[in-house]
Amino acid sequence: MKLKRELPLKIKYNCEIVLSKETPERSIVDYLLWAIQRYLLQGDKRFYNALEAKYNLVIDLYDATGEKSKYYDSNNRLNIEKMEEFRLDGYK
Repeated sequence: MKLKRELPLKIKYNCEIVLSKETPERSIVDYLLWAIQRYLLQGDKRFYNALEAKYNLVIDLYDATGEKSKYYDSNNRLNIEKMEEFRLDGYK
């Protein structure tokens, strides 16, 4: 039996502005994500190459096939040629 949630879903959240000097680990994560973004959107792989060993797992969330091969790790490194075309118009 599939249960349905009540609509509308009310999400409570708390947003706080935190200075980067108080949480430097966020800057590291931001830089790692930026390097992947630059590689995917601009084809510039130099920053990703410099950090490649630091990525334990990259998951292609936009993969429409749902194949396990879209999990990139040390045995299956992220490579733009292996990925489906990266779309900028969104997904439905």
